[in-house]
Amino acid sequence: MTLTVYGDFTDLLSYIASLRVDALRLADTPVEWRAVTEESTTTTSVPLGAAALERLEEMRHWWREHRLAGDPPDAPPPSFRPYGLPPLSGYAEAVVAGVGDHVRHRIFSAFWVGHQDIGNPDLLRRLLAVPLIRGRSTASVHREHGYAVAIGGGPVTTEAWRLMRQWRTGWEGTGRTELPVVTDGVDVLGGYQALEHLAELVGDQRIPSGRENPYPLPPLPVWAHRRGLPPAPRPGWWEAEPGTELVSRPAA
Repeated sequence: MTLTVYGDFTDLLSYIASLRVDALRLADTPVEWRAVTEESTTTTSVPLGAAALERLEEMRHWWREHRLAGDPPDAPPPSFRPYGLPPLSGYAEAVVAGVGDHVRHRIFSAFWVGHQDIGNPDLLRRLLAVPLIRGRSTASVHREHGYAVAIGGGPVTTEAWRLMRQWRTGWEGTGRTELPVVTDGVDVLGGYQALEHLAELVGDQRIPSGRENPYPLPPLPVWAHRRGLPPAPRPGWWEAEPGTELVSRPAA
């Protein structure tokens, strides 16, 4: 039976759950990650207030007391909460393209390790272009441009929009408001109980590094190689991603 996990990219407990899901996925345990987010009245990142900082410190204290082998070292968390819709949309598009696990890890790491504003659609366009181009989606907006998020933060394909609606409906159907939520179709656990259950399932399996993405991407499509080579009118803009060498140019 497939385990279903609901989580929010802007939530620390969901990040911890994602690390445990990585260990389970790499041990061939069937787990489905469904991204959700709380309703927001803002469309930009906001500084964390005193109450939010106190809640975040409580989560960090719990994590220090319940660490698993391979958990990333304790580090200062981000001081802001990003707009939750863009990363949710980007992940949904990645699932459509068949690279959901890679993108889930990439988005969580960008925020909780790199402290990047994942609620910024422009940042996500750069962050997710390579996975979307390398994915198996037939949508031209993915294959040709690597777009994962619309300018307003929403999805760019109907398939992703439908997924997001299904995930939201499924989360609401569990009756749990605290995240993450873990369910096997019978039992439903939320918050710290969900994390403890995931830890029991992980057992002695080591948690993959929080910095290294354990999910390899498919090869770069042939057309993308050709587009980036002279005399193309312009190089593929995905080539400019720091640390990524996707197209080898011939010597002058």
